[in-house]
Amino acid sequence: MTYNDSSILKLNVGGMKDIEVSYTTLVSVPGSKLAQDFAKPQQVEEDGTVFVNRAHFPFRLMLHYLRNSLEIPDIENDQEL
Repeated sequence: MTYNDSSILKLNVGGMKDIEVSYTTLVSVPGSKLAQDFAKPQQVEEDGTVFVNRAHFPFRLMLHYLRNSLEIPDIENDQEL
């Protein structure tokens, strides 16, 4: 499946299907492993979620970092995590 800048993806990360993220966020750091991975077709499950073979919590931290102007999240006090 291919994506464009307005695509919203539902992800299965570490067996948990609770992450929705824009394609733009996933590729926001050019040359990163994440941007390279999502530049090519992804494995889409029957329910439409995209499988990501990563641990759930670290992936959520990384998304928080990307969504918040590349600020390191405060894992002790941040309610979004």
